[in-house]
Amino acid sequence: MGMANYGNPLLSEAQLEAFYGVAVEGSFTRATHVLNLSQPALTRRIQGLEEALEITLFDRTPQGVALTEAGHKLLLYVKTKRALESEALADLRGAKEAGELGGLIRIAGHSSIIEPVVMPAIAPFLKVNPSVQIEFSVRVNAHLDEMLNYSKTDFIVANREGQRKDVVQTLLGEEEFICIESSSPTSRSHVYLDVDPTDTITESFFEAQSNPPKKYARSFMHDENGIMTGVQLGLGRAIKPKHTLKNTDSIRMVKGFASMKRPVYLRYSRKSYYTRLERAVIEVMEKEVPKILR
Repeated sequence: MGMANYGNPLLSEAQLEAFYGVAVEGSFTRATHVLNLSQPALTRRIQGLEEALEITLFDRTPQGVALTEAGHKLLLYVKTKRALESEALADLRGAKEAGELGGLIRIAGHSSIIEPVVMPAIAPFLKVNPSVQIEFSVRVNAHLDEMLNYSKTDFIVANREGQRKDVVQTLLGEEEFICIESSSPTSRSHVYLDVDPTDTITESFFEAQSNPPKKYARSFMHDENGIMTGVQLGLGRAIKPKHTLKNTDSIRMVKGFASMKRPVYLRYSRKSYYTRLERAVIEVMEKEVPKILR
């Protein structure tokens, strides 16, 4: 049976709030703490919502819960509803200047894209809209789509293509990866620095080379700043995007390797309505990020 009308008066705010809590947390137990509800009360609300809609919203698994396709559709509705309420409240409270935007926007991306690319791209917009609050999150590519699917961020910027049809994906440009090392001599040129063991950039880079090193060791620096500091200190080499090397004389490119390009995508949930703030952020990201990636 098709999804029922979300305007059905049987759907209470309490039910929708309970659904949103479980969807975002991915767990009934964690949602009880966030919502300050008992497990039975939360379960009753979710069951009542599923009965009213005559659909299943969650698949229960030993690891927690996962949204069904219908659950994803309802989550989009709730997200849009919450965004509209946030925009209306910001308008009612009044921006200090005519046309000024307000509200919270959340952007997640991998470590080489948020600080050196996204932050400078969106900074001018934030300066002229001081009532806008921003929340940046840094995650590995494998976790970014999960954050978007479970409404833990509004936008993600990733260098891996997504597959979901209910997500808008826009190509912003490319990251050009090169091999870098300290400008000072070091005995650790056989060591390559990565974020963590799940980081596959170094491996992918060497797979693309006609003459890759036969052996190399890996060390892990946790994040982008840690890698760059490690390279500067001579702790090893690294495979990093060329745009991260601006304004530094302590790091140089290692010759003899071909560069590797990876596309950079902006992704966000496909909705029937976007708030003025969301539309403005999309416009800024599509216009300004490509300039920095060039």
